[in-house]
Amino acid sequence: PVYHEILISYLGYVQKRGFHTAHIWACPPLKGDDYILYCHPEEQRTPRDDRLQHWYMEMLQKAMKKNYVQSVTNLYDEIFC
Repeated sequence: PVYHEILISYLGYVQKRGFHTAHIWACPPLKGDDYILYCHPEEQRTPRDDRLQHWYMEMLQKAMKKNYVQSVTNLYDEIFC
């Protein structure tokens, strides 16, 4: 998907700028919540948690193949394990 390529390119760009850590919030908004854009069409569908997480993991695996991402973890493992 196009959005995968945009995010992968961005990860490659920030890596070249010297960044080594990125945090991605993969939790879909509740109906009516607007985070980045101030409004959404009523008919816009919101993905389920598992589908959105899968979408991001697919994107991160592609970024790993391009060596833009070295490893993937989650907040729980980083703090509690």
